[in-house]
Amino acid sequence: MPQPSDLRQKAENVASRLRQARKSAGYETAAAAARALGIRISTYAAHENTQNGIPAASAAHYASAFGCDAAWLIGLAAEEALPEAAPTALIPLLNTLVVEIRRLNSLLAGAL
Repeated sequence: MPQPSDLRQKAENVASRLRQARKSAGYETAAAAARALGIRISTYAAHENTQNGIPAASAAHYASAFGCDAAWLIGLAAEEALPEAAPTALIPLLNTLVVEIRRLNSLLAGAL
């Protein structure tokens, strides 16, 4: 059975990887990433600061948005460094466009 200190260390490693992936994807702050992903800032921040564990669906969403492997993100892959992934320079721009398109769709739906 894992010891509490082992579980705490694993949680800190996952949170560190999440921060690393976010920054690598071009989001300077947790708040910027949360807004681009369309989730509550408090929810995302709780994942980055180990307040809450990261559910599998969230890990997959973050990995997709940040251009990394979900297995690496949650600590199932042994690499310490962020593995090479698809080019991520456009991810923040694409996420911003998605948010803007959703906003415009909402405005159009309200106008009809």
